[in-house]
Order: sequence, then C-alpha cells, then structure tokens
Amino acid sequence: GCGQQGYGCSVDKLIVELERILGVAASQRAILLGVGNLGRALLRNFDFSFCGVRPVAAFDTDETVIGCDFRGIPVHALRELERLCELERPDIAVLCVPSDATRPIAERLVRAGIRGIWNFSNESLREDLIGVPVENVHFSDSLMKLCYRIKDTDPFEFGE
Repeated sequence: GCGQQGYGCSVDKLIVELERILGVAASQRAILLGVGNLGRALLRNFDFSFCGVRPVAAFDTDETVIGCDFRGIPVHALRELERLCELERPDIAVLCVPSDATRPIAERLVRAGIRGIWNFSNESLREDLIGVPVENVHFSDSLMKLCYRIKDTDPFEFGE
C-alpha cells in the first residue's frame, strides 16, 4: 500500500506503485507486423514508451520497406520473424496486417513466444483460440460510439 489514511503519501512512491500494478514499470519489448500506412503511422507517431513499451523491430513482406528504419526501428523480412523473436525476445506483437494474414501470423507469433497481441487488423482474434491475451482495436467501434454520443445533441450546446 501507499500512504496512511489522513496522512497522505509520497506522490513519487504512488506513481511507482501504480506503474508496477499496471505493468508499465518494466519496459515491454514489442514488434510490429505490417509496415503499411497504419504501421508506419504507429512507428512514426505513437509514443509507445508512455505505456512502458519499446518497439525493437518491425516486419513486412514488401521489399521496398525491408531494410528501412522508422525512428530507429529496423524493418525486417517476415521470413526472419522466428529467428529475430528468438534473439530479441519480444513480449508484445502489434498487428497491422491484412485480414487474411491475421490468424496465421498470430499463430506463428505465439509459437515464437509472444505473450500478448495488439491487433489492428479487421480480423478479430479470440484469446481462447490463440492462447495469449489479445486486444482487438476496431476504429469502426470507436467511431460508432462517437456517432451515438452526438446523435441527440445540439451542435451549439457545448460552446456555452
């Protein structure tokens, strides 16, 4: 615990304890698969370190991006996946691959030792079938929630 009722606690100690509980205190190593538009946007703009995640490699089948580097993260050929997973020991895989490739790649990742998948493909993965924690990210779900929230609001209501 942190602090005692009525006496408060050290904010620094509280932050350290919350980071430990949430799993962001230790740097999780990540790989990204699929260096198309979405994969590139994540590599270039998303602050993985804010979540305690450090990308160590990216993979693709497109020869025009293999060998490139995005903010210090090298892009490798997908055929090198298992070998590099053995060397780098990543914890998390970020999937930005076409729907038809999602399941086969996820299965390869699990066999290679990946402990969790952050899935941006249009094909949902089920944890019970894959065998590791999965977070399926669907932009359409988020947009639909927003549409629902604004459907009955007056467009001038929030400015007052």
